[in-house]
Amino acid sequence: MANSFSLAVYVIYINKKGDKNALQVLTDFGEDGNNFLSDMDTMFLSWKPDENKGEKTIPIQKEEGQVGSAFRLSKKSDKEYHLIRNGQYIKGIIESGEYGTIEDGVNIETGETDFKKTAKHVLFKPFYFMLYVPKDSAFGFLIVERISQFGIATILNNAILNYCKTLGHYDDYTVKIAPVAIKKLVEKRMAALKYEARTVELRKVHDERLKISKISGNTISDKDVMTSIVYKINRGKISVLDFIDQIKNKRNEHDTFYVIDNDLKCDDIAVTINIAGKDKILSLQNLQSLGLSMDITDEVTPLPESGYPSFEKLDKQASILVSYIKEQYPNLNEK
Repeated sequence: MANSFSLAVYVIYINKKGDKNALQVLTDFGEDGNNFLSDMDTMFLSWKPDENKGEKTIPIQKEEGQVGSAFRLSKKSDKEYHLIRNGQYIKGIIESGEYGTIEDGVNIETGETDFKKTAKHVLFKPFYFMLYVPKDSAFGFLIVERISQFGIATILNNAILNYCKTLGHYDDYTVKIAPVAIKKLVEKRMAALKYEARTVELRKVHDERLKISKISGNTISDKDVMTSIVYKINRGKISVLDFIDQIKNKRNEHDTFYVIDNDLKCDDIAVTINIAGKDKILSLQNLQSLGLSMDITDEVTPLPESGYPSFEKLDKQASILVSYIKEQYPNLNEK
């Protein structure tokens, strides 16, 4: 199966320890006016070889243990590093792979084993990343490439948090990195799903009248049963988009469940739609996950000989994603 390529989005913010609402300006926090973007620039630069120490190879960062992930900065064909700082942006290519296993490298044309990967070797894949931190903003954004099921989000998350721990000016603060749904991506995905619902399912229903203990004569505990109500639509039509528009306003004030009426509540609502003859279930609870990443497979193909997208094509798609972020967060400063 051919590789698929996508860009995932994460939001970064810093708050005072013990007060999650005390968000800090990322480019100017603390008494000394600390700058998160500058700190990240220093971190990425530290991944280059230290020529003063006579280092000639690219340093490899790796996890502790016999099996784990290793990563390093990528070099371009002209021997320069894929690492660019441009205003409020840092972007580049990080190579990542797994070590700790022994595998044969087999020639698919001859069936012969051409080489053996030992436990101390790693086969690197190149992943694009962009760190965007608007000036005077409490929010920054990390965009990372995924290649099929592979990615570097966890690697970068751990690297950033561990590096901040080494700097004293983060002692009184908490750095958070979390997935963020981009509304434009949700809208684009949903616009493509112009289908009608075949069933509507209320999941994890809260209703005293439907408790299993009442039906079973207390032989089954309510806590051991999840109640669902399924409406099968034989006649009539429910537009998925119209239904979502209507139901999204039925969340309770704490946004923890849907209130159908005073007595009937549920944790989630799912609709079944038919696409190309196959039923697909769309959960409203997971609807926002549609906006967590942008598929770019078609936009970055055809691929070069390496089988991986060029930096230029990836950077172009990341720039489009940044435009969606700016549309969603209109108060971001761009200086």
